[in-house]
Parts: sequence; C-alpha cells; structure tokens
Amino acid sequence: MKINYKFIFILLVAFCLFLTGCKVDKTFSIEGFELYDEYNQEYIKKISNDTEEVTFENIFLFNDSKAKVKYYEDGSYANEYTSSSLSLELGDNYLYVRITFSDSSNQDLTLNFYRLSMYTVTFETNCSVKIKEQLVEEGTILEKPEVELTKKGYAFKGWDFNFKDPITSNTVIKAKWAAGSYTITYDANGGEVSEEFIIVTFGEPYVLETPTREGYTFLGWKYNNRLISGNLWNIDEDATIVAEWEVETRTYEIEYIIVGAVGPNLQRTYTNKEEVVLRTPYKNGYRFDGWYFEGDLSGERVYTLPKGTEGHIILYSKWVRFKLEGAKISFLGDSISTFYDKNSPVNSLYGGTNEYYYPIYSSTVTKVEYTWWYQVVQNTKTTLVANDSWSGSSCYNNGSEVNSGAMNYNRINNLAGSEIVVILIGTNDNVNGHSQINFTNAYNTMLKRIKEKCPDAFIFCCTLGYSAYKGYNYTEKTRLAFNEIIKKAALDNDCEVVDIASVQTEETYEALLGDSLHLNKDGMVAYANKVVETIKNYVGAI
Repeated sequence: MKINYKFIFILLVAFCLFLTGCKVDKTFSIEGFELYDEYNQEYIKKISNDTEEVTFENIFLFNDSKAKVKYYEDGSYANEYTSSSLSLELGDNYLYVRITFSDSSNQDLTLNFYRLSMYTVTFETNCSVKIKEQLVEEGTILEKPEVELTKKGYAFKGWDFNFKDPITSNTVIKAKWAAGSYTITYDANGGEVSEEFIIVTFGEPYVLETPTREGYTFLGWKYNNRLISGNLWNIDEDATIVAEWEVETRTYEIEYIIVGAVGPNLQRTYTNKEEVVLRTPYKNGYRFDGWYFEGDLSGERVYTLPKGTEGHIILYSKWVRFKLEGAKISFLGDSISTFYDKNSPVNSLYGGTNEYYYPIYSSTVTKVEYTWWYQVVQNTKTTLVANDSWSGSSCYNNGSEVNSGAMNYNRINNLAGSEIVVILIGTNDNVNGHSQINFTNAYNTMLKRIKEKCPDAFIFCCTLGYSAYKGYNYTEKTRLAFNEIIKKAALDNDCEVVDIASVQTEETYEALLGDSLHLNKDGMVAYANKVVETIKNYVGAI
C-alpha cells in the first residue's frame, strides 16, 4: 500500500494549528509595578513618603479575559484580604496575590507597596562656611552644593560622596581638603644655620633648625614679630622667619673715682641685662655734681648705665664746694611743721581752713620764729624756698595723685630749686592706720620724686618721736616700724636721717608736747637743734 506522506503532513499541520488556538495566554502587567525578584515573583512599586494609604482595584491587565485575582494577607494564602485599600508603613508593605487563569491554573506572586523613607543629609565642611542640613526622600539625587569653601592652609578637593548616587539612608557628606606646602626661609639674624630653607606642610608637625651665635642664647624663631610656637605648622604662605637672640649674661665691674669721698652705697658690679641707676657718694663739705666718663669731667653727666651696656666702666665724680650759708632750703611735712598768720613775715604754704595748726591751736608757739623749721632757717643762715607742710596730711595718698599726700607731685613740685630738703612726715599715716607696705611704697616714691625735682639736693628724713597718744589707729608699734622704714628708705635713696626719735623719747615727750602730738615752744627748740646739728655735721658748716 502506498503511503500518502503529503496527506499526513497536512494532518500534522492542522493538528498543531488546533493546539495553538486552544493554549491560554497567561501574560499580564501590573499598573505602576515592576518586577523586583523574578525567582520569587516579587513586584515592587515605590510610593512617596507622604502617601499613607493606597488602593489597588483593577491594577492587573490580562490577556486572558477570564483570569481572576485574589489578595491574601500572607504567603500561606489562607486568609483572603478583602479590602481594596492598604495602610502603609515606612518601607515594605506586602500583599500576596493568587491569579487563576481560564485553564484553572494558578500563579502566585507578591506585591510590595514600598513607601519611601525620609533621610537627613548633613554636610561637614570642616571650615568656617556652614551648609544647612537637608531632609530628603529616599532615592533623591542630590545636587552638589554651589558654595565656595575656603580654609586657611588647605585647598578644597571636593566631597567624599558621589552625587549621582541616590540617598538610601541618613548620610553625612564630608568636604575633602589637601594641606598646602610652603617654603620657609631662615634669617639667622647674625647667627648661622646649615640650611637656607625647609618645606613644611600646613597642619603637620615640623622641626625648625636651631641656629648658633657666639655669646647669645637662641630664644626662638619669629614671624611677623611674633615667636612661632605650637607643634603643628600654621602659617599659610611662603615665609621668612627671623632668629630671636638674647645676649648671654655677662658681669662687669664699675670703678668709681671719688677722691676724698665715701661711697658704701655704690654698685660695684653690673650685668649687661640690667639698667643701673647710679647712686650718690658723700663728701663732707661738698655737693655731689654728677658722674662723668671722662677724667676731665667733660661731656654729658651720666645718670644711668642703660641695659645692654658692656665692659669695664670708670666713672669720675664731680664735686662743688658747698656753702651752707645762703643755701636754698625747703620743708615737707604735716601739722607739726605748719604756721600761718597773715601778719607773719614767713608762713607755710597753706592757709585754708584746717590746713595749718600753728599758731591758732598752740598757746606757746605764737610766732613763726618759735617754729622748729624757721629756727633751722635762721640757725643755718639758709634761704627758704618753701615750707610745704599741710595739717593732717599723710605720706601715703590713698591712691589719689591730687590730694594732700606728701608723695604727690602737686606738693613736691613746690620744692623745685632746693639745695636742702627736710622731711618730717608719717604721724598721720599712723593715725589713719596705713599699712607698712603702703607707707614703705609711699615714702620711697616721695624720695624718688624729690630727687627728680631737686637732683643734687641734700635730703634729710626725720624719724618720728615718741607719743602716748592712743586715738584713732595710732600705735607705738607702728611708730617704731615706720621709723625703720624711714631709715631704710633714706639709705636706699642716698639721703640722711635726722633721728628725732632720740630727742622725743618716752622720758622727754611730756616736756616737748603741747598736746598728745604737737610740739610746744620747748619741743620746737629741741627739734630745731637736732635738725641743725645733723645738717651741719653732714654737709659741713662753712
């Protein structure tokens, strides 16, 4: 029997066409979703953070018109989800779907309604420029900040973040900086260095060379007149640094030529790091007229050796024969040394209310001739410049340069031109309770200022006599302490002491005082005799 192959082929083609026409088309699409995990058949839709609920009716589009969709709460497909809306948490929100096609076959898949989170983006500039932090939705592509960042010693090199990448978490974006390198040139300023310059990196440790210079100690390197310090380099430019030197301490001798004079107070050595204020020697019968570098006493008078002076120094003293008679004399004191009467031929300077004591409060010292100070003028045959005595005044000025304090210039200026100055001050410092420290500073300041105004004057400092006075803050202990202060101040300032305390003692004070503190006529005579004796012995009575 002959086989009809052509017929068989036609039958096979027809059968295949039949089968093709009966197969169910199971393709579909889901509105807004994309396939996320093909193996597990998970589809995802990203939803804005501000969306809290979604509906999902008619989101499937099938080629099989008879396909049906059911939603379930979990992957067991036991509990059907009957609502067409879903409340969203941040992140994953799953619904489980079962599709039944017209040929009764099923397909399971998962829908993820993914609600986007919000994240904070922080910029760390590490410089003075600040960028406000941003709150952005997950997946946001940031724009690179359009701001110019500058930082001393550094170059900005961008950010440690790829701005093409989406934000997926809270993010800190940091600026990248590159430290600058600089050339530092040495100026040894008279010293020596082995290298002319070094290269340093800003913000990094550095080591500067230590220069050498004979006879000097290196103090450090300076830039813009300030010493460089710190362990990390902080100059943001090429720079020249200058060595700072201090001369080493050297000691030298001072030789004084003082023929016929004595100078136990003279400073015999000095260093090149100190200023030396030259002291005054003593020669009976002469007034010191200065120090000179030249043996013939030419050139300018020398008052100090400035700091930095070096070498062996020879100083020559100049003397002028001193004649006491006719010499100009002044007094600086308190009420004990006052006298003011408009009919008097001579008065102390202050005639205002409570500015003087004598003669209105004394029954015995009724004339200026009875005062101790005027007796000194008469008995030495000197010429009075001024009696700057003020009733109630102290030496210490209580911090004011315009009151009656004897240390103040407004009083000392009146003594200008004097060749002899006699000081009797301190009792009211005791009465007012001034401390020993304040009295010491005030008394020394007073003497220095008098020497400024009367540079070659003989200055006589009177101690304080004994008194049984107990008023206010006055004490015998303080009087004794003040007397020691007066003696030391006189010695330190090349002055002479008039020891009034040896005249007015615990045994004699009652005979010398008209009240608890002020002298009577006899006391005035005793004071005057002591002052005159001391002056004549010291200066030489010619």
